[in-house]
Amino acid sequence: MDYQDLKPKELVYDSGINQSTISRHLNGDTICRNKKTLVALCCGLKLEPSLSKIMFKKCGLSLDDSNEDSVLKYILTNMLDSTPMERTNL
Repeated sequence: MDYQDLKPKELVYDSGINQSTISRHLNGDTICRNKKTLVALCCGLKLEPSLSKIMFKKCGLSLDDSNEDSVLKYILTNMLDSTPMERTNL
């Protein structure tokens, strides 16, 4: 967020994640254990796929070859500039 000069409210808007969840992550009160939430955060931060992969690893998560994870991979590689609504309509 600092690198992109992104404010918490902008991340809420760009990721589609509620303010309280963003605040908990920023305060270090929680570690993301939900793949969909982490994808939303990565998209909200507009992280390149290689950086998203690092985020997943730090959270102890990975994307496999299941149908759901294939959609999440597609979102991370092809929909960084999309809105949360566009991403959920897949």
